[in-house]
Amino acid sequence: PRHPRLGGVARRLTYRALRNWAQRRGFFTHDSSFARERARSLREKLARGENVYLLGLGLGGHDSGAALVEVSDHGGITLLSSHEEERFVGQRRYAGHPRHALREIHSDLEERGLGPGDIHACLTSFDYVELFATGAEALAQELPGSLALLHPDVYPESLKPLWRAFYGPQMLGKALYGRGSNAPVIGMLHHENHAAFAWATSPFNQRDEPTLILVTDANGDDASLSVFLGARDGLRRLFHHPGIWDSLGHFYAFLSSTFGRWPIGQSEGRWMAAAAFGSQDAERNPYYPLLRKLISVDHRGGLRIDRGLARWQLCGNRAPLRARFDAQLRGMLGGMRDREALSFSYQDPNLPAADLAAASQLVFEETLEQLVRYWTRACAPRNLVLTGGTALNCVANARLKRAFHGALPGSPMQGQEEGEGEFWTPPAPADEGTLAGCAMAFALRAGARPGRPLRHAFYCGRAPTSASLKKTLAKDPEIRVQELEVGASAPRTHSLPRRLQGACQEPEVSNLALLLALAIDSGAVIGLFRGRAEMGRRALGNRSILASPTSVDVRDRINGRVKYREPFRPLAPICTTDAALRWFEVPEEVRRDPGAYRWMALSAMARPGTARRLPAVVHRDGSARIQIVDSRDSLLSDMLRNLGKLSGAEVALNTSLNVTAPIAQTPLQCARILKMAPALDAIFFVTQERVVYVAWRSDQGEQGSPAISKALRRWHDARAGQRGEPGESRTSPCPPVPTSSVRA
Repeated sequence: PRHPRLGGVARRLTYRALRNWAQRRGFFTHDSSFARERARSLREKLARGENVYLLGLGLGGHDSGAALVEVSDHGGITLLSSHEEERFVGQRRYAGHPRHALREIHSDLEERGLGPGDIHACLTSFDYVELFATGAEALAQELPGSLALLHPDVYPESLKPLWRAFYGPQMLGKALYGRGSNAPVIGMLHHENHAAFAWATSPFNQRDEPTLILVTDANGDDASLSVFLGARDGLRRLFHHPGIWDSLGHFYAFLSSTFGRWPIGQSEGRWMAAAAFGSQDAERNPYYPLLRKLISVDHRGGLRIDRGLARWQLCGNRAPLRARFDAQLRGMLGGMRDREALSFSYQDPNLPAADLAAASQLVFEETLEQLVRYWTRACAPRNLVLTGGTALNCVANARLKRAFHGALPGSPMQGQEEGEGEFWTPPAPADEGTLAGCAMAFALRAGARPGRPLRHAFYCGRAPTSASLKKTLAKDPEIRVQELEVGASAPRTHSLPRRLQGACQEPEVSNLALLLALAIDSGAVIGLFRGRAEMGRRALGNRSILASPTSVDVRDRINGRVKYREPFRPLAPICTTDAALRWFEVPEEVRRDPGAYRWMALSAMARPGTARRLPAVVHRDGSARIQIVDSRDSLLSDMLRNLGKLSGAEVALNTSLNVTAPIAQTPLQCARILKMAPALDAIFFVTQERVVYVAWRSDQGEQGSPAISKALRRWHDARAGQRGEPGESRTSPCPPVPTSSVRA
């Protein structure tokens, strides 16, 4: 920084003034006397054997929402729900107040016989006083050039949504208690929230040996990098790198946004996909030596961005290209001008943009590994947890997992058997996880212990009732919906091919699992909408689009006529444990527990022959972001076993149920998806009453698309014998489906 002392003065003055003003409005800092009193009261309630309920909130910036956490002496810290506001409003990274999410919290409380008065404390995912003080420090350090950062277009979200967080207590009082008075709110440190959620839900949270938690993202409220250690005695922060700009998240976001010409927040995933088409050899990639100079790990285990080469601290990301980089670096990158940013074409993977994306990815991975190497030597941990927005990079995660399994030269892990040093990342490592994380961080500070490790990721919203689903869809003349009788009887196995007989046992689950498998095997692209939605950004089977992985045409149909996104974007496989071991290079330990493979958090290389057999889910570099399903999800595991009997591979293509919007949360959003996506054949719904419906566009006819019609016919044939009806011939006209129709 040019003026570090001036930055320190600006930080202290801003913090003191803003803290006093915010407390009068009902917003308290993490170290305030009010926060200490609430923590002391929580300890007293736990000592009396009471259950305590904490409300986590995202009030400003992005990723607005609300989460409910239960704390007890016998059960520890337990996540009850986490509702992301963007799902309800249909706007990515929504920055407004979480009104819909709070209504869901009301319902969660009522289901347990509780009310808003039973909430012990309300916590937020940022300490906004700290955040603004850190921002003032960053601004003062680089004056006068940093004044450009005050422009409202510097970031996709300006300062206004962040400032609105201070009005959260007033909004919360009205939303929870129906009164105009403020509901007190405590701001928790952002990186501590990340670490608390990741560690408290990890499989290591009850172990005596230490767990290293690495938090890397764009920036928190007081740091750009934090390192924590979790053990029996709780969670403690070992190190934090103060400031905003020395950040892995900014490194990847600014490069991907600048040269990909996508907005920050949407650029990183595209850049990671493009990297697979570039040179993965650091010695041959022409851009690697240049980008390697941009970021480094310092002697204290922190990060350093070369502020002479990259001048993001002066202008952010919306400035002209010449202002973001030093002239030397611009010359090395090809003398680009403002309108000559690198582009990328799927048809020509040798374009410079692919190599630049690959170089960015290589430097990103190496820097993460250097951080892990440093802190592993310093702390001698037995387990590693990676969290923060950068943990969405599944390729880097896989590299860290391999490295941590005893492969770090000179580290305490050296020489251990594979699997002794374990790696984990949560299903929501980005800011969505801090909705619950702030409540968990507060509970850990008060001395509570973690509860059971996370067993699934379905905590957002809820399934619709049958009445609300029919009412919503019946209003739309462009949508046809039918109720399917899946629970009355098991399929007649002798009417199926021999390879399918005996694949499933429970009638209700087996009937629907068989129908989904038949639809996929018939070539249909289908949606599945059931239960609560996934928290985080990965669709894991409750809000998913499913299809066959055996055809490149299916991948292109989904990218081009369902998702409307770039053709080079990969699609992910969902598979059983046996299929994962057969088709991909995953460790044998997944038989015991899939771990982070359960969340699509890790990529894996395809085995020889997999790309030829399953081309729709293998990326250009031979990698795949796999999701492993075990018996905990009986519907999907049965569906995949059925697919294995039909196609020879217990693998399906899985992507999120959305079209240019967040993952669908309501039936109305699903109706819009059906109308917007001509390549989507149907969506299957499972309501709260466990009634199954299927919906498709009316222009597809009475029986749906040819693929859906074929699947329903085959499914009906399998069930007809169970009711004593004669089976139907496959060559006969499509018989009446055993359904009751609902139309406008």
